[in-house]
Amino acid sequence: MAKQRYTKSNLYNALRLGAGLLTVVAMVVNQYLPDKTLIVHPSEVVDHSIYWDSKEGEEPSAAWVDEKQDHWRCSFLDHHDFSCGYSLSFNPDYRKGVDLSQFSGFKIKLQYKGDAQRIRIFMRNYDSVIDRGDPLQSAKFQSTVIRISDLQTETFVKLSEFSVAEWWVRAYDVPREHAAPQRDNVITFGFDFLTAGEHEIKVEKIEFSGKWISSEIFYMSILGVWMVLIIWEGLSRFYIIYRESYRSKKQIIELQASYKQLEVEKREF
Repeated sequence: MAKQRYTKSNLYNALRLGAGLLTVVAMVVNQYLPDKTLIVHPSEVVDHSIYWDSKEGEEPSAAWVDEKQDHWRCSFLDHHDFSCGYSLSFNPDYRKGVDLSQFSGFKIKLQYKGDAQRIRIFMRNYDSVIDRGDPLQSAKFQSTVIRISDLQTETFVKLSEFSVAEWWVRAYDVPREHAAPQRDNVITFGFDFLTAGEHEIKVEKIEFSGKWISSEIFYMSILGVWMVLIIWEGLSRFYIIYRESYRSKKQIIELQASYKQLEVEKREF
């Protein structure tokens, strides 16, 4: 029995050591595992377009310099209601976009000429719950503002920096429970300008990236494995103690029976 306990103890120690080594290996691999990526520019499957606000009789305030190179110019005048901008559409059906919730952010690089100090990057996420008849217009408008100087070299922008525009919440009278940032069905992604002036842009790179497994899920998985191991070891030890207790009880009953039998035989003799 003592030998069996010793064998079981060695098994538990080996399992704990193995689980510890696997945990260390998994943490190291997770740190150096290449990120999953989604290249949206340059891309042949993502449609690009430019838009503008020109009054009646005016020439278009935005135009392609070289559409194949995503090179365009914009004349954002003071009397325009909204800025000209650049937009990427992920699907001809504006109700179906891409799930960006598993990505942590994106790499972006632009070439810019003009007087703007900052640029607004936006994305629209469609949710049928808040559709007001026009999927594109009622899709949730989320944005962040980046300095132009940061975009001249490749820059990583976290998706957590995006917030829902207050004007969008007011315009569509969105309930509080639907006013939080959302990116599980992004239908458009792009940028525009906050200040009037002459702007010229060439888009060089837009690439989303993220971990294959989020840190929360990864560490919860490790914790889950250790919990299973600890529970299994506890139940196993409890079963061994129960089985030994049952055997001891059985032996006691057998000894009592033998004792009674001996008492009977003693009286007969």
